[in-house]
Amino acid sequence: MLTVSPLSLLILLFLSFEGDSVNIPLICITEVIFWGCMVAGYALLAMINKSRKSKIKDKQTLKKTKPGVICFFSNRFAIVFDMIMGLSFVLTIIFWIFPVLNCAVIETFAVFLFSLHMHSIFNGVNYKYIKSISDKKEGE
Repeated sequence: MLTVSPLSLLILLFLSFEGDSVNIPLICITEVIFWGCMVAGYALLAMINKSRKSKIKDKQTLKKTKPGVICFFSNRFAIVFDMIMGLSFVLTIIFWIFPVLNCAVIETFAVFLFSLHMHSIFNGVNYKYIKSISDKKEGE
């Protein structure tokens, strides 16, 4: 869901905002896909988080964890997406400021949004918990 949401922004590249009868419904559908997938993706993450919290017996462990959005470079996947996030953020700002380069704003913003989601997931406590469970199973 969190992949489909930013990818739906790329549909806007093929639409005209002149207000004709074909493009207005497509723009509305794109908005519904974007927001619907984002809400559904974060609802699923909330369900995963609730499940993780119910399985952890040590309540002190729950208090020590930080949200993934404020953690950086915690594993190799996180490093990749943190770097992509930073680069795409800078490029989005540059493309937005200079009118000559405005054609690439949507693409770089879609990449930024996707990498922001992946940054939060791979640096987050749910990923670390799932990784620790899979590491324990491999060690057995």
